[in-house]
Amino acid sequence: MKWPEKFAVVGLLMAVLLHMAMGRFTVSGHTAEGAAPVAIYQLMSLYAEKHDGKLATSWKDLASQLSGVLRIENLEAKPTSRYVILQPPLPAGEVLEGDIVALNRSPIHDVTPGTNYLTFTLLEGPGRYVVCRNTEGHFGYSWMKENDVKKLFQSAGRKMPEADSEPLRSWVVKARINQFFWTIYLLTCLGILARYFWKTHFSWRLAIYSSEFSRHRAAAMDA
Repeated sequence: MKWPEKFAVVGLLMAVLLHMAMGRFTVSGHTAEGAAPVAIYQLMSLYAEKHDGKLATSWKDLASQLSGVLRIENLEAKPTSRYVILQPPLPAGEVLEGDIVALNRSPIHDVTPGTNYLTFTLLEGPGRYVVCRNTEGHFGYSWMKENDVKKLFQSAGRKMPEADSEPLRSWVVKARINQFFWTIYLLTCLGILARYFWKTHFSWRLAIYSSEFSRHRAAAMDA
């Protein structure tokens, strides 16, 4: 085995080891987008507690929670620009229990649990984070695929929220660049190994078959 093949084997082993050591720690909560719905549902929960279970109907309703507003405004996700508070709430149907009270204005791509692969993070999407209140009055959030979101709005006979005009998230750009270079790296390693196995396991067999075919053809012509 020559050095290119050795490099490919070592490269693939390093990728697997790095995935085992690091990949498990990369989850959606590590992006500002994944943290935004948490801040939103905490604010909405606090508002409901102080107003006898009443839901906030706009960002102005939450302005009194100064510490929370400052916290979410400092997030790169810009929740007040990129999320809309639904009024009235949208029934979640069979997808989620309860109602959707807020969600991304536009479909997005983000790093979500289960999208880690060989140390680089794959982007899931298009989809949206939705903030929900269940039948017991508790708040939470979830990731929903864009098709499921559209079906809920269509079932309720309501229009989709107006899309935001914010730029692409910086972590999405980095993830796409990372994914591109890791893909090139893995394909290069696999290509080198495929070439090695072809030369050592298949090319000589092809040569034998070709030689046998030529010999039989020559014998047939002589007869």
